[in-house]
Amino acid sequence: MADKKALNSTKSLVPVKYYEIFAYRLIGLTYKQIGSKTNYSEGYIKHLFCSKGVLFEFWLSWLKMAKEESIEEALTMMFGHLPDIVRANIIDAKTTGSMIGIAARKILFEYTLGKPEERLKLDAKLGIYTFADWIKAETLKDKANKQANKYETEQAGDIS
Repeated sequence: MADKKALNSTKSLVPVKYYEIFAYRLIGLTYKQIGSKTNYSEGYIKHLFCSKGVLFEFWLSWLKMAKEESIEEALTMMFGHLPDIVRANIIDAKTTGSMIGIAARKILFEYTLGKPEERLKLDAKLGIYTFADWIKAETLKDKANKQANKYETEQAGDIS
């Protein structure tokens, strides 16, 4: 416990009014609103929360803790509802003639099959090919056929 940094870096007692100011900041009031409620100027309230202010470290540590807790809570909620969301997305994808259905199908196809430009070839025998892959394969086949025909024609010329 002794190695933890004190939240109040001034090493002095802070006025009780500062706790009220901090509470107002927690609930989201602006410096101007806090000033009008506490009878301090807006500039003075800003100074309390600035980098050299008395409440700065305390405010930063609270923000860090609140952010971590919020992110953890959000992730927990998302993973808790993920099956329902995926089910709803699949149902949306089945609707024809709607932009929502088109968007849902695009998301599901990209997630399951990959984006067309990023698809990987799984195997030489079985794979997911794009139109560009097919064109390339056909071009190579045509070149191979032309070379084979040329070679056969040359061989036939040598025999006669």
